[in-house]
Amino acid sequence: MQDSKNFMGSDIGESEMDKVAEAYKSIKSIKENVHKEMTALNDSDETLQKLEKAGEDMVRAVEQQGLDFETYNEAMEAVKTDDELRRSLNKRLQSSGEH
Repeated sequence: MQDSKNFMGSDIGESEMDKVAEAYKSIKSIKENVHKEMTALNDSDETLQKLEKAGEDMVRAVEQQGLDFETYNEAMEAVKTDDELRRSLNKRLQSSGEH
């Protein structure tokens, strides 16, 4: 198995893909929670505050995995167009019960 994959001028190794998968799971959870909270809100100021906090939480989730948000976004863009990277991410998500 190839240890790294070139995407958008960067190399992503197996350990980085693990970090991307973990960050993805955290971001997915944040988005699901915010969606639930938003359906109950009628106040636009409170809605904006929730969205801003969710954005900050997503950045923090990526950084907690040792990635910067730009690298995470590049990886997710590459996953959209690269079958090998998509399979690699899906394998990691499925092994942890996510998808």
